[in-house]
Order: sequence, then structure tokens, then C-alpha cells
Amino acid sequence: MLKIITKTATAGNLTYSNLGYDTVTLNTTAGSSGTIVGKIYYSTSPDPAKIPGTQSVPTQTQVVLKDLTPGTKYYAQIGIETGSGEMIIGSQIEFTTKAYAIGGNYKGGMIFYIDGTKLHGLIVAKEDIGESAPDTEEDKKIFKWGLYATALDFLSDDGSVNTNAIISKINDVTISNQTAAGQCVQYQPSGSDVFQTGWYLPSIDECKILLNNKAMIPNLKADDYWTSSRSTNVLNAVRMNLNETELSKIFYEFSRNEKARVRAIHKF
Repeated sequence: MLKIITKTATAGNLTYSNLGYDTVTLNTTAGSSGTIVGKIYYSTSPDPAKIPGTQSVPTQTQVVLKDLTPGTKYYAQIGIETGSGEMIIGSQIEFTTKAYAIGGNYKGGMIFYIDGTKLHGLIVAKEDIGESAPDTEEDKKIFKWGLYATALDFLSDDGSVNTNAIISKINDVTISNQTAAGQCVQYQPSGSDVFQTGWYLPSIDECKILLNNKAMIPNLKADDYWTSSRSTNVLNAVRMNLNETELSKIFYEFSRNEKARVRAIHKF
């Protein structure tokens, strides 16, 4: 069994920065030996270096911890196992990851829904697909729903299910890429720490949740947006009309062969 010895001067110190929802940067100050050795132990319990089997990473000048739990308090410290069976540990630091919050930026979008676990929810893209295209390229800004006059047997509250079903039914990537659903699947927001895949066209139910926080979502236009929800009429699908204020008038059926704006969402 390791003998625990606290020698901060030898083990070195930790500070933290860039605190995120599920990441944090740990910055290391070398101990008296002048080199950074050992491991950084971290846990949701105090004194992580003293807990057998606790998570650890090799000590470096700067270490980024990932896959942490949002809104959770963590403890971290440097530990050095010596050849004589001792564990020399540095002082302990504490940090609490950011909790998800409605309106917060996350992975290329904005949070508009958080479920009961407080760990999962939905984000919406910060702009319509094609919005950054030059104004002269109007056909890049609005897209058809597709599958005009084609019977469909899917109807889900989950827009990702609908989106995949639309693309599968079209069964031609060249064609589906020019539809609202296909555009969402292709969507990639700018930046490095973003969701590169997994975006989809929201269902009516997801759009209703989005409307609850419409005021904080950037660049929404007073215009028509496609949902991924089909109509029983094989010529139509459901749109969201942001010119309207009454819920009974916001969602309506319109020809799948006509164009409307597209805003992608993503699960987290």
C-alpha cells in the first residue's frame, strides 16, 4: 500500500483555465525538481490521488480534461509514485464545470432545450442554412422539402428520425442534398469545437420547443421554415410561419415542391 506524503514543493501545483461544460484546462507548475513528473489525478471526490483506481492523465505543462459532467464539482492534484512505495502529492484544487443553460453557446449552436437530467438537450444553428451566401444566390438560401406526391409512412416527434427517413426514401444523394432535410445533414457550422455531423431538420414538436425561446435565437426571420413533419396529403409537408404569433396559425401545410427557409438543430 502506498504511503501518502504531501509535499507541494516537490509535486508541483495546479491551476485551471478555459472552464467549459465538459472540458477544462489544467496548468501545471513544476515542483522543486524543475521537471514535471507523475500524474494528475481528478475525481468528483476530494483527494483524488489517494483514491485507488481514480482517473488520471500524465502530467504536462498543460492538460485538457475532456468528457467531464456539466455542472459538476471536481477535485484535482498531482501525484508522484516513488520507487520506495510512496505517493507524493501536491495541493488540491477544485473547479466546477459549467452547467448547461438556455441561450448558452455550445458546439456551434445555441441551447434551446435541456431535458430533466440537465445533461442533454437540443441546440439550434445560429443562422439559416445558406444565409452567409451572397444575396444574389437566392437559390442557396431556400430549399424544397422534396418527395412531392410520394406517400410516406413515417411520422415521428423526433426530427432526426424524420430527416433520415426522408433521405432514405429519396434514395439519391444528389437529389436529397438539395432538399431541406439533406441540407441539414450536410450542415457544418464554422469553428473547431463544433458538431461536424448529426444536424437535422426539426419536427413540429421540436419547433414548438424552439418557439418558447425564439427571442434569444439569433437571425430568425419573419418568414416560412420547413419542419421535418409530413402531411397526410402526399403533396404537402408542414411549415412554421414566423410571421404569425398564434400557435394555431404558425404551423400549416404547404406544397413540398415549394421553397422555404431551413434551420438545423442538433441533440447533445
